[in-house]
Amino acid sequence: MFELTPETPINIRPSGVSNFMACPKKWAAQTLMGYKGWGSFATVRGTGVHAGAEQIWTESINKGEKIINKTQAQDAAVQSVEKAFEEEDIRLDKNDFAETKDNAKDNAAEGAAIYCDMAQEIEIPKFVEHNMSIDLGDNITVRGTADFIGHNGIVEDIKTSTKKPTPTQYAAQLGVYARLAELNGIEADLENSRIQGVAFLKNKTQGHLLPFKLNMTLTSYLINTLKERTILARQNPLEIDLLFPANPSSYLCNPKYCAYWDDCEAHG
Repeated sequence: MFELTPETPINIRPSGVSNFMACPKKWAAQTLMGYKGWGSFATVRGTGVHAGAEQIWTESINKGEKIINKTQAQDAAVQSVEKAFEEEDIRLDKNDFAETKDNAKDNAAEGAAIYCDMAQEIEIPKFVEHNMSIDLGDNITVRGTADFIGHNGIVEDIKTSTKKPTPTQYAAQLGVYARLAELNGIEADLENSRIQGVAFLKNKTQGHLLPFKLNMTLTSYLINTLKERTILARQNPLEIDLLFPANPSSYLCNPKYCAYWDDCEAHG
């Protein structure tokens, strides 16, 4: 059983910062209360596209030239989906006939192919799937894996969705990655970022390269807020409801996405 104490080590993840902005309680449930989430059709499909992109850039970095092999990228995507279904808790929507394991593999392969086309316009990165962390003290760590860090210092993220991504909604998350890169000795660009998006639209799948500006003031505020509230919550777990209130208006407020749904006070 998960027990929160003043000494409990806590990992703050860049993707979690976006979850905190959407619903503080969902973040606390997963990070401080021991509720475990699960994978979905969309997340496992996205994992497949990431695997395809990693295959492209890892080989390109190793060979010192851009090598885009669509077949290999698609194979990596499909294998990633297969592995996810074998090793993780993947929950498909039984009411959606499209949500099957085979369709997830097909979608991932299609997304990887679209990414290959988009990669023609992308320079070889300095790092791909790069692990980084910083110690905030008080047994709290910020830890994450950046999808893509260019030689120009710009930290980019690969996103999959059912519509064209809105870059500004990822500004805080990408700001955390940029700060992580800077504090790990990488000359990071703290002003600019870009989304490498693959959108599974109703009638076709599209790729988008979407540059945008970071908001490092917001990033610093969110990290400091999470640290301060985490320290208070560890000292008195009974205050979690006040420190991390539920947001029933969030798009994540759905039993399909939230492991805390059944116990959440927003539905009581």
